[in-house]
Amino acid sequence: MKNILTLSLLACAIMLSTACQKKAVPAKGGNASTTTVAPDVVLAESGQALIHAGDSKAAILELDKAIEENPKNADAYYWRAVAKCYLSDNAGCCADYVQAEKLGHPSAKEMLEKNCK
Repeated sequence: MKNILTLSLLACAIMLSTACQKKAVPAKGGNASTTTVAPDVVLAESGQALIHAGDSKAAILELDKAIEENPKNADAYYWRAVAKCYLSDNAGCCADYVQAEKLGHPSAKEMLEKNCK
């Protein structure tokens, strides 16, 4: 049952990402009106869905890939911090919140103050 829920959440995250065209980039070889969602955005949203499904370890793997794709993705650092906090990796959690804040994530400073004293 948990696997079905996880897969459903992942599918929803990918569909939402595609539908919203968040951080869209021009498609390779396409015309100016054709866009696609950047891979790091899809991976970050997949990681977030895994967190909500209760699989923080798998979420971290997805978020690592998102950060590898785009080291300036503040959302990926933010959500990886959340996952690390759930796994009691306080040093990793705080380091990711710091990076998310540097990259301009709107909630990172508040979470730093709350979780990293």
